[in-house]
Amino acid sequence: MLNKIRKNKLESKFILSHPIAGSEKSGFLNSNEDLFRDKISIISKHKGLAISTFQKCKELWFELGSKTHNLDPKLHDKIFSLTSHLPHVVAFSLISLFSKRKTSEYKKFIGGGLKDFTRIAESDPAMWENIFSLNKNNLLRDITEIEKEINRIKTFILQDDGSKLEEHLKKIKKTKESFNR
Repeated sequence: MLNKIRKNKLESKFILSHPIAGSEKSGFLNSNEDLFRDKISIISKHKGLAISTFQKCKELWFELGSKTHNLDPKLHDKIFSLTSHLPHVVAFSLISLFSKRKTSEYKKFIGGGLKDFTRIAESDPAMWENIFSLNKNNLLRDITEIEKEINRIKTFILQDDGSKLEEHLKKIKKTKESFNR
């Protein structure tokens, strides 16, 4: 994207920025005036960006109640591949399994866990196609990594190795709990 911006000589006025907030709903009718309050918004400084443009963006997020964080564009793509883009791939993929089965047999047994986990699969497909395409290399790397992780768990299950599986799941649980600190 930055290459296109530079080619068109728009570096000084174009800013890469987005909030870490939102929902699976889109459009004005789903807007929420407090959506950005106390959330972080990312601003990615790039070579050629005018300081005045950066400041205006920062002020906009401040007016919306958001705190800003500056991230290098490449680091941004690496981080958000794992923290946002891959979770969407997984949620879309899990819901895709339902389309291959008789959904009616499963529908009445869907609990809060599945609903929470797959809520983001209701997100705008056109937006996510664009995000996946723009961050292709990072996302493909992370898809490969999660495939390895799923295969590791699959191997423990295939080998009926409950103790290794439980130990592995305990390590994963500790990592997740560390997010809450």
